Amino acid sequence: MERALRYELGLVFPNTRIFPTNAPKDAPGEYLIYYRSSTVWDKTLDGFIQGEDINYIINVMAETYEKALEMREKLEQLLRCMLKVYIGENNEVYIKDLELNGVGETYEPQLKKHRGIVDFTVYI
Repeated sequence: MERALRYELGLVFPNTRIFPTNAPKDAPGEYLIYYRSSTVWDKTLDGFIQGEDINYIINVMAETYEKALEMREKLEQLLRCMLKVYIGENNEVYIKDLELNGVGETYEPQLKKHRGIVDFTVYI
């Protein structure tokens, strides 16, 4: 799933660096940070079956508030299109459903960056 998500992010943000879990402290310009915050495996009375619910949080980091909002809105548009579709370079992951859990913004004074936050769950 991670490889497919990175591929889709790269299509929408082709000139933006994408980091898993964290970025270098002095990373310049705009970038994305993503991480998997939880995973729940599908299960029946007979045991685990194919399928997962994966919660991701993606942070968009930008020099200005306006740019952070623009990037966050592009990310939200991408997620809205990821319902009942295959994603990834080779269409290797089928997204059964997607739930947007929360969206927000903040300012990081130590980094001097505006952060847009998107929390979502994919059901594969």
